Amino acid sequence: MSGKKWIWAVVIIVIIILALWYAGVFGSAAPATQSAAVNIAANSSAMTAQNAVIKADIATLDTQIAAINTAMTASATPTKQQISSTAATFKAATATFAKLSTELRSAITNAQTTGVSVTGMQATLGDLNTQVTNMTSQAGTAAKNAMATSSSAASVTASFKQLQTAQAYIQAARADIQTLAQELGIK
Repeated sequence: MSGKKWIWAVVIIVIIILALWYAGVFGSAAPATQSAAVNIAANSSAMTAQNAVIKADIATLDTQIAAINTAMTASATPTKQQISSTAATFKAATATFAKLSTELRSAITNAQTTGVSVTGMQATLGDLNTQVTNMTSQAGTAAKNAMATSSSAASVTASFKQLQTAQAYIQAARADIQTLAQELGIK
């Protein structure tokens, strides 16, 4: 056989093998077309407990966010103590976010094992973690500056503005959690 005939023979054999593989003779090669929620529901016995923990932590976080929102609207001219107290609530929310981030990462890994494409979920989780880092930084700085012994009314006002910025970050992070919960089928 000449060189061209060998090449054509190899090409034809590869095409036949690929066709058989795609048809399922050597195992399925068809891409998964189900949504994350459908695939996760198929493994519900393993994920039900995990989802319950995530839902409970989301409820805790929502309570913390409501307390922050109430504190942020309580006074147009907050005191050092109010800023310190609100910053402490931000700190508690940070701990809840950290726990949720770990739980959501685990849920995403579980979803991936069911064949779900998790690229978008991983990006959303990354954004969530960035928002929480920014929120933590702003709230921590606000508390530190407001409680400084030499803090003036202007520095307390600046600290309040930092808490407002932290509040925006916490809202963005909560939206990321909502997106992930929906994508993971957590209701």
